[in-house]
Amino acid sequence: MSVDTIRSYPHSRCLVSVQALRDNIEVLRSRMGAGAGFGAVVKANAYGHGIDLVTQGIADCTDIFIVHSFDEALRVRTLVPQHRVLVVGPLHHDAIGEAIDQSIELTLTSPEQIAALSTALNSQNKHAVAHIKVETGTHRQGADRDNVLEIARRAVVDGRIEVRGISTHFADIEDTLDHTFAQEQHRRFMEVFSHLDAEGLAVPERHCANSAATVLWPSTHGAFVRSGISLYGLWPSRETRLSVTRDAPQDTPPTLKPALEWRGTITEIKDVPQGGFVGYGRTYRCNTDSRIGVVGVGYADGYDRGLSNTAHVLYNGVRLPVRGRVCMNMIMVDFTAADAPKVGDEVVLMGRSGSEEISAETLAEWMGTINYEAVSRIHQELPRLAVDNPVPE
Repeated sequence: MSVDTIRSYPHSRCLVSVQALRDNIEVLRSRMGAGAGFGAVVKANAYGHGIDLVTQGIADCTDIFIVHSFDEALRVRTLVPQHRVLVVGPLHHDAIGEAIDQSIELTLTSPEQIAALSTALNSQNKHAVAHIKVETGTHRQGADRDNVLEIARRAVVDGRIEVRGISTHFADIEDTLDHTFAQEQHRRFMEVFSHLDAEGLAVPERHCANSAATVLWPSTHGAFVRSGISLYGLWPSRETRLSVTRDAPQDTPPTLKPALEWRGTITEIKDVPQGGFVGYGRTYRCNTDSRIGVVGVGYADGYDRGLSNTAHVLYNGVRLPVRGRVCMNMIMVDFTAADAPKVGDEVVLMGRSGSEEISAETLAEWMGTINYEAVSRIHQELPRLAVDNPVPE
């Protein structure tokens, strides 16, 4: 049997609502500025939702796909050959030639990168499409004003490099109710845009709106928004939601639909007597006779070890506690309060069951992190299955 024909039999899986993704796009488009396109950020395996499923499921309502790496870009290009694909992560010199060949748009942050593009173009009868990222205050990735101008000048001199857009990224728009710094970043960004125009280096597209800016500021939407977390039905932060109601009391906050449900399978059930220990380190001791079930998910799958003796799962609408330490591939759950659990039944790790819900935000709070991490860390090898509006084969 070849590696390609080996089957997978996981004890955990993710169910993804493609219709929820499409509904979220419709809601976000209703708030977008005139003429702005919709950019879907599908990096990090589409924030854990499955890059193949998501890309194919929303292609007809997406104007441009945005990724971090060349590997992701090539995957998206395979799935949607005719769509625009933009890499916003660092330039990988070894991949430039293939990126150009596949009409993948690149992000530049220094004048020296023009030389790398030129070298790759020498062996191809093509042109490259690039976007210049502007440093406006995040101090992570981007060029200052003088280097932005120099990149644009060198692209003109080369003649084969089309600078199609300029971009920036907000440092502090999501986790605060004070958007003064973000507004200053936008002012600096627009100032650079004006300097390019003044030098006759007109760039047709500007883009800087992440999920928070998409919801809050139409003035930032430019040529297209770059919607990440909100595409998947999750709010960037509590502060973003509060900002909507504070800044426009008459406005109804957009209704976003979480698209992912994470499940695990019960692999074993046993009775543990009062006083019995559960799991590594004996960190939990049963204070009564208990029915303990093993669920086939662990920290290797993205179910954080910090959830030990903290998290709950849902079973037939009942909330049940995780007992003992999260193991590499298993967790133990107290099913004492549940009605007749069976091996092979599934529990909900993230999502709804009956009237109960464990949201990405709840799981993230238990983990001591943010909803972005809670979903994007779900192991990419776990199956992602469309539960509605299946993607075409």
